[in-house]
Amino acid sequence: MPPESERYLEKLETALDLEHQAEAQERCRRVFAFQEVERLPEIRQGMAQAPDQDWPDWPYNDTFNDPEKMLLSQLRGPFFHNQLRDDAPLNIRSNYGTVILPSILGGSYQLTENSLPWAHHLANRREVEELVDRGVPDLRAGLGGRCFETAAYYRRRLAPYPKLRSAIAIYHPDLQGPFDVAHLLWGHDIFLGLFDSPDLVHRLLALITEAYRAYMRAWKAFIGEGNDWTTHWDYYIRG
Repeated sequence: MPPESERYLEKLETALDLEHQAEAQERCRRVFAFQEVERLPEIRQGMAQAPDQDWPDWPYNDTFNDPEKMLLSQLRGPFFHNQLRDDAPLNIRSNYGTVILPSILGGSYQLTENSLPWAHHLANRREVEELVDRGVPDLRAGLGGRCFETAAYYRRRLAPYPKLRSAIAIYHPDLQGPFDVAHLLWGHDIFLGLFDSPDLVHRLLALITEAYRAYMRAWKAFIGEGNDWTTHWDYYIRG
């Protein structure tokens, strides 16, 4: 691996405060259990407050096909939160944006100048019907498989670093919600479909929900995470 990458991983490994992270996680658990805490959890967003700003920051498109750059980009958050000593979890994800589940279901997407991918809507209602008729697809279709591959890459890269391996959580990819995914696939015409094709809307939502549940079950099994606690963005949450 590039020596520069190793330098940053070693830097974060050395800096990580596992005791503080355990305290932050326990504080969040107590809040969700409606137990007393000495203070409420605090999430700080002002990364400029961190004294050490030395961490790589590439344009998104540079990370899309480069898991090493994606890993280091994802670790920017943990690097800063560890310095700020707030209560945010130190977590990373396979960062392919809102098009993951649409791509699994057969939708297409494109990269833009420097933002997460944009979904292309299906051409017409006939294509929506054909998608629904195909049923739940292979969960590794589209970007579905790449999310697992990228998470596996993260694990391999963090494995030699005991504190990183212990403290960095890999949380689930951005699957959005059923109606959002339905809109990304169908387009704005779905709002008319609510009135003149409600059965098709219901069938599409049922398919997306079934695929969503199947993917999340597969993801949690892969990560080794149960259904009691998880992390998402800057929070420890139930689920």
